[in-house]
Amino acid sequence: STYKYNDLYFDSSWELAFYIYHVDQNISVEREPEKLEYYFNNSKHYYFPDFKVDGKLFEVKSPYLYSKLLILDTLENAKLNCMIKNNVSLITDCSKYLAYIKAKYGKNFLKSFKI
Repeated sequence: STYKYNDLYFDSSWELAFYIYHVDQNISVEREPEKLEYYFNNSKHYYFPDFKVDGKLFEVKSPYLYSKLLILDTLENAKLNCMIKNNVSLITDCSKYLAYIKAKYGKNFLKSFKI
């Protein structure tokens, strides 16, 4: 699913919850702030981390999508190695951010931004 909030696009409700939480806490957060280069099968690819929070890069992935990154000799694994090389922190549990959104805005708030 895709979400649009404040003219920014998000690939999941988890990403949107992460973003709104940081904005509401007055923490500096940028959406897809950098373009990182990596190679797979001698072919150049680009990866855009989901967020930069106070100067640190973050990627939000469900446990299922994270498990895909761990499969050796795949494009996803090459992306994981790029994340590791560039000190990108992986977030695989967004319960804190989702609980915050539900408590502050209600359980259907994120759905209102679904495209």
